[in-house]
Amino acid sequence: MRYLILALVCAASIASISLEEEFDPNEHPWDLESDSETATVRQVAAEVYKYAAPNGMSNVTLVFGDKKLVVSRGFLAVQSSIFADMVTEGSGQEDVMMDDDVQYDEFVSFLDMVFPGELHGQVSDENVRNLVHLGQKFAMKHIENNAEKFLIKSDGFKISEKLLLADQYWLRDLQAYCLHSYSCLVELGKLKDSTEYSFFSLLVKAAILDRMMELTSKRSWWC
Repeated sequence: MRYLILALVCAASIASISLEEEFDPNEHPWDLESDSETATVRQVAAEVYKYAAPNGMSNVTLVFGDKKLVVSRGFLAVQSSIFADMVTEGSGQEDVMMDDDVQYDEFVSFLDMVFPGELHGQVSDENVRNLVHLGQKFAMKHIENNAEKFLIKSDGFKISEKLLLADQYWLRDLQAYCLHSYSCLVELGKLKDSTEYSFFSLLVKAAILDRMMELTSKRSWWC
């Protein structure tokens, strides 16, 4: 029973955000072109501030440049070995400097996927790249896998864009899906004209060639 209680305490312990200034959308002169863009800005602000309620479990501060995020050391430590190494050195209220490739608002979105219960977030076209990146960076395989499954099903990306993400983050299932989505040589040949093709690694270009040979052997010239 005591282990169940401890787990529930950890699950409830993600903490607060500390900012130099209080956010006021009226003070920021964004040039918004539509109501949907205005809603997006407000949604981002809400996402950032929903962890702001203070509690006694907040005991480590993550520093993103001039912004700070106060979280539970214990909660993060049980999520992955990377987090454990990062936040368990020393004791008390200490600052942990985050790498430059981890952005403040993106990390808050990432926490949404980690945090259980009603705060738990959803994978979307807007955050999936970030989830893959941070899932790998912090060794959280289940988040990386969920993001990869989402990319396979999503209609929000071109196949060439998905293939580039698969190449950059070594997403083998996504790569296989992308290559087999080309059912004839004519369509596969168009991949070389895509913007993404010049960024493909030699391994992916070799995999494209293998798919070409496979389609050739099947005489699948036209779709």
